[in-house]
Amino acid sequence: MSLPRLSIDELIATIKRSNLPTILVEGKSDASIYRWIEDSLGTFNGNIIPCGGRDVVFELYRRRNEFKESKVLFLADKDMWLFTALPGEYDDIIWTNGYSIENDLFSGGYSIECLFDKDEKKEFDKTLKSISKWFAFEVEKFIKGEQPQFYHPSRMLGINLELREEFLESISYSEPNADLVEDIQKNYKVKLRGKTLLALYAYMLSNPRRKSKYGKDNVIELCLKNGVEKSKLNDIVSLIKIRLSNWYISKGAAVSRA
Repeated sequence: MSLPRLSIDELIATIKRSNLPTILVEGKSDASIYRWIEDSLGTFNGNIIPCGGRDVVFELYRRRNEFKESKVLFLADKDMWLFTALPGEYDDIIWTNGYSIENDLFSGGYSIECLFDKDEKKEFDKTLKSISKWFAFEVEKFIKGEQPQFYHPSRMLGINLELREEFLESISYSEPNADLVEDIQKNYKVKLRGKTLLALYAYMLSNPRRKSKYGKDNVIELCLKNGVEKSKLNDIVSLIKIRLSNWYISKGAAVSRA
């Protein structure tokens, strides 16, 4: 049974009680990735706290003066702002390089696609083309000020690995800009929504025809245990270390002056 989610006031109280620097992140669904980041900080001893959503992270950021005596860093996914611009009001937040924390895990490190055989690679490429068209449509909705919606690949794809007509009708689909589709398809490890890409990997690797099958947790574990030191996650770790190092230096200077 999952633990109840802390309220914002309870999170603030937790931050104030902590003797360690705190790194606030979005959710628990990415717990293993955040745990790897926390372990990678080593002697910097940052304590990562999942807040239960990006809106909570942003609200805590706006209320950061209430715990200004504590050292707190904020880490958030760029999400759709990857395609527009990051809001200036959140300029002190540490942002992912790609769309989300999963994208940074998949970028530059272990390629889960090495598990595909030739036929699976062809199917993946065809599926990716279809998914990129749908996602470009959702990006354009966001740019126009509308709320994007997200779906599992199994709902979107037909037997031919193209977008199902009934699905397209249900979302009032219209053809997105071809250049945007191409950009997403070409740079999918960075620009395709990370949880969708993760679901797509698991969708491909759990096919009934396969002898060995991999779910989402398996995909993440494989990436975290193979070549993760080359992934974009290390950029996040390096930036956190720099900020914590500066804080420890300033704290030491303040103690010496006292």
